[in-house]
Amino acid sequence: MEAEGHGSVDDDGDDGGGGGGSSSVAGVTVESLSGAHAIVCTYARAAERLSLLDELRPRWVLMYDPDVAFVRELELHAATRGAAAAGAAAPPPPPLTVHFAVYRDSAEHQRFLTALRREAKAFETLIEEKGRMVVSVAVTDAPGAAAAPVPLSLDTRTGPQRRRARAGPPTAVVDVREFRSALPSLLHARGFRLAPLTIAVGDYVLSPELCVERKSVADLFSSFASGRLWNQADAMARWYRKPVLLIEFSAERAFGLQGGGELSSDIKVDAICSKMALLTMHFPQLRVLWSRSPHATVAIFEALMRNEAPVDAAAALAAGARAGAADSNSAARRCLLLRLPGVTASNFRALMRAGGSVAGVAALSLPQLTAAMGRVGARQLYNFVREQPNL
Repeated sequence: MEAEGHGSVDDDGDDGGGGGGSSSVAGVTVESLSGAHAIVCTYARAAERLSLLDELRPRWVLMYDPDVAFVRELELHAATRGAAAAGAAAPPPPPLTVHFAVYRDSAEHQRFLTALRREAKAFETLIEEKGRMVVSVAVTDAPGAAAAPVPLSLDTRTGPQRRRARAGPPTAVVDVREFRSALPSLLHARGFRLAPLTIAVGDYVLSPELCVERKSVADLFSSFASGRLWNQADAMARWYRKPVLLIEFSAERAFGLQGGGELSSDIKVDAICSKMALLTMHFPQLRVLWSRSPHATVAIFEALMRNEAPVDAAAALAAGARAGAADSNSAARRCLLLRLPGVTASNFRALMRAGGSVAGVAALSLPQLTAAMGRVGARQLYNFVREQPNL
């Protein structure tokens, strides 16, 4: 570096003067600049003394070994110096000139270009991740954060005057196997009353209608591979009106199941996003929630239970017992009904209650089918059951 008003300092700390004049070396005339001094400094010494550039205020910098981090420091110093001069209404300082003493297309040159490409790629990834970032409603600087947060479980048809008020701390039924994780301790520290029970449906029961199956990322992959998640979602959908699958991430990994380059528009058997899509297609009433950490899960539970009725531990335990003794062919019967014309995920429960069995559904009259599933769907199912096939 060459600065004004300073002596020459090398790595050993020796000082030397720099005066004007000219000399000729091998036919090349070298002219010294009056009042300018050369200062030799390593990157390590510059890192130890962060105010070095502000103290020296160099006009020329010769980089023998280009370094991206130091180049960014030079850019920041030049911008700060120009802004300070503009704020003080002073004449603009002389421009900062940077030279690289490196051979073109050499190993050092390529290493520097690779570092620049890596830096640009990091910024592009950061912009993409920020575009997909989930912002919590509790963040103070989020748009609209000053407004009251909307309860996640609020039924807008009831109106604010019919909201249920909870007396005392919230109570949650927790499966005893969940106590191997840190979430029950965090819930207890937040003021939750926990009822540890061995339940067969879900991991947490937050209300008579709300059941949560909590999965870590590793557990989610293993549950899809073994088919256990399908049975768990089926049990929750049968015994609770609001089944929830909560996927909880950790601070050690990115907030995403797949990278951006792994996503595809086609359904793939081995892709986790394809498995999630198929799961939500077969269980449309299943809610899927994403949690960044166990602490975020506690906040989600508080929001979900804000307008829910208190949980009944005996009912949660009885639902698990009934689920364990239920007929194993119920899932097959439900899949059969959902494949019939006019039967949808929103009306097949009313249809089963009206018929009692698959044979009873086939024997229902048109008015009975209309009362259970509507006029259009009832006509489609009635004609499908009673029309003679063309063989």
